[in-house]
Amino acid sequence: MTKLQRMDADMNATGNEPEHDDNTMVLTNGTIVETLADFSKKITIPATLQPGGLVVVFRDPSHEDLEFFETQMKTAETRLEAVKRFGVRLCIQWGDKNGVTVPQWDKLRGIVSVTLAKVLDDFFPNVQAAEGIVS
Repeated sequence: MTKLQRMDADMNATGNEPEHDDNTMVLTNGTIVETLADFSKKITIPATLQPGGLVVVFRDPSHEDLEFFETQMKTAETRLEAVKRFGVRLCIQWGDKNGVTVPQWDKLRGIVSVTLAKVLDDFFPNVQAAEGIVS
């Protein structure tokens, strides 16, 4: 089970299984996470969490991106801040824009920001397990 699946299970207070197939998962908060053919992640945030809804696509990280993330983990004040910077780097679609800036990300509601960060964490579960982050 990936960290994203565990997060959804933890968020699911009703005891119902989230809807999903091999490439798509619907989180209990209504967020849809799709893994595309090129291994990028498409996240659809519903209007109930973000006014007007939001579609975000993160490209699959390269080796250089993972090195960038490792550096961010050492220099950022919090893990969430490091993941946010990583997300800004990987973002290829933010609504109708071709990316996102940190100030745009910071305007999100907390639950949306955390949901996006958890999706990004799902790109590298082995790193988390090695760090003892995954239980």
